[in-house]
Parts: sequence; structure tokens; C-alpha cells
Amino acid sequence: VLAACHRHGVPVTPRGSGTGNYGQAMPLSGGVVLNLAEMNEIKSIAPGRVVSGPGAILADIDKATRAHSGQELRLSPSTYN
Repeated sequence: VLAACHRHGVPVTPRGSGTGNYGQAMPLSGGVVLNLAEMNEIKSIAPGRVVSGPGAILADIDKATRAHSGQELRLSPSTYN
């Protein structure tokens, strides 16, 4: 998909998970939105750090960090779920 878009000069807006309640993933210059929501794996958890895929949602990350090491996220955005 990316190669075809590049070849034809089509802009790509990557999008993980989230509500998009303020139009964050709107491709203002035209083009396509590349949905990465299924790339939701949590790869590793370390003190003060989490490595995840772009589709991981904060509720799942928070649950995993609490279960893994008792850590919790220090934010509560409107797009938590």
C-alpha cells in the first residue's frame, strides 16, 4: 500500500487507535488513512517505559503495566478507551 501511494504521489496519514474526536487523522491534503489499529501488541514493559504497536490503546497498556510491575499511567486523556 505504501509503495503504491509513494509511486503515485498519494499522501498517507497513519492512524493507530483512538476516538479521533477532534479530527486528528483527517488527511487535510487528501490521500488515504492507513489503519494501524490491529498492530496493538504490547512488546515490552520496563520501569518507566512501555514499547507497543501503534494500535495499542491506553486502557490495555495501563492494565498490562499494573499487572506486570504495579506501574500505572500518569495521564487520563479523553481517548483512554
